[in-house]
Order: sequence, then C-alpha cells, then structure tokens
Amino acid sequence: MEDDKWPALEKRVDDVETRLDRIESEKEKGKTLLGPHVWVLVPILAIIMWGLQDIL
Repeated sequence: MEDDKWPALEKRVDDVETRLDRIESEKEKGKTLLGPHVWVLVPILAIIMWGLQDIL
C-alpha cells in the first residue's frame, strides 16, 4: 500500500520543483541592472545636474 504512494509523491514534488523553477526564471527576467533602486538615483541625478548648470 505504501509503495503505491511513492510515485504519486515523486510526481507532486517534481511538479512543485517545476513551478518553482518557472517562478524563479520569471523573477530573474524582471531584473534590470539597477532594479528598483533606479528611482532613488533619478532625483539625485536631477539635483546634481541642476547644481552643475551654473558651472558650465
């Protein structure tokens, strides 16, 4: 009886691993070089450029 459960459990584990791999690959696809931190750099760069206007 218990030997019949092993193939079903292995199949479920394989399905879960497949789903996890798919989720991880989708997560990796969404990453850019800077990621969400780019929005921190935008105002900082704007302030720096505004300050450099008088120098040039």
